[in-house]
Amino acid sequence: MRAGARTAEAGADVPVSAELTILCYHRVLPESARAGDGRPYFVRGTAVSTVSFRAEVMSLAAQFDLVGEGDVIAWLAGQRTFARPACWLTFDDGYMDVLEHAAPILAELGVPATAFIATDVLDGAVLPADRWYAVLNAATRRRGALGSGARAWAFDLDVPSDYARLVDGPERRAFLAAAPAEREPLLRELVEAVGAPCEPTSAQLYLTPEALARLVASGWAIGSHTRSHPFLPLLSEPAVADELRDSRAALASLGVDARSFAYPDGRWNPALVRQVRAAGYAIGVTLEPGLARVGDEPLSLPRALGGALRSTSRC
Repeated sequence: MRAGARTAEAGADVPVSAELTILCYHRVLPESARAGDGRPYFVRGTAVSTVSFRAEVMSLAAQFDLVGEGDVIAWLAGQRTFARPACWLTFDDGYMDVLEHAAPILAELGVPATAFIATDVLDGAVLPADRWYAVLNAATRRRGALGSGARAWAFDLDVPSDYARLVDGPERRAFLAAAPAEREPLLRELVEAVGAPCEPTSAQLYLTPEALARLVASGWAIGSHTRSHPFLPLLSEPAVADELRDSRAALASLGVDARSFAYPDGRWNPALVRQVRAAGYAIGVTLEPGLARVGDEPLSLPRALGGALRSTSRC
């Protein structure tokens, strides 16, 4: 194990660590992607460059025991201890660059991690946020207006604040919060406003089943991020149950026993915690601020965004 990263040995005679930091990453990309298709993710703070990621992990290793999912589950159950304050690295959604860029760095440094997969992406689906970003990346018109009538907003993509609003402003948030059938006209408005030829298709954005198997073989833990990445509090109880059951079943069909769960966009409530527990998950992570401690509710653990570009954005 390198760079000072280490995990606690089971049964070691060391003091119980009082707290655990859980970090959430999404994409790890070359610096060159900042001016290319990765730009929306860097602007929103859900991408970090490979150089920054390596530096951050090495810094974390000097401060924490960098532990894996199994360590966390055992620690919360009082079955093991950590020698130092601990940190668990997690990655949401299921991007291919987790395998291409994050995994080699973590393997070199001897650091474990968990990837939370929205399992529809394994079958070729594109998550709503990524559809929105793909349209922005295909823009041929720098200036225009989004919406109509009183809600029309004039933008200039060369103005950083306007671009940032399109990346994570009220228009995109309304698109994400809309029911699936209601999203299409909102996306068409964006396509027409920025002059995209059509909704573009990206290169291999997400892990394939074969790529996921490679990640598992390299020692990563895999958890669920639902099936389609919806806002769970907006769904009916049966619809939530379907998302939880179907995602776990999809991973099981690939030989993965998912024990952990990440709430999409970090949105949760006590009723959802009960459903996640009933679906068979051992731990669940949110995006609430704070540190995890022994005795906390294991299905609603706090988690912070990792990466050199800190942000208050959700996943």
